[in-house]
Amino acid sequence: MTLSSWAQTLGLLGDAITFLGAILLALGEAGEESRTRQAVGMATAYKEIPDLNKLTIEIEGMIIKKEGDAHIAVARRFSRRALLGARTIAGGFLFLLASRILEMILRS
Repeated sequence: MTLSSWAQTLGLLGDAITFLGAILLALGEAGEESRTRQAVGMATAYKEIPDLNKLTIEIEGMIIKKEGDAHIAVARRFSRRALLGARTIAGGFLFLLASRILEMILRS
């Protein structure tokens, strides 16, 4: 594989990975309403059912002890998707940067 084809392949891969990261971030933002509904529903259930205080409830590795913990647990779940999207976009940009560097090397 020649250097020119490596540059093209890295550029195409960078574009695809960046696009995937953008989709992940958009899905995370689109899920904001769902996240809010889930957190409010869990907090309401926690208020309305006093016996929940006696149970050990675990969501995403977090123990729910009071009403506010439900909001935090749901937020953590959705923030993981946003982090994955941001990392994916960063990886895509690294591939794009590598392709541009290879193209500059080829021109000189």
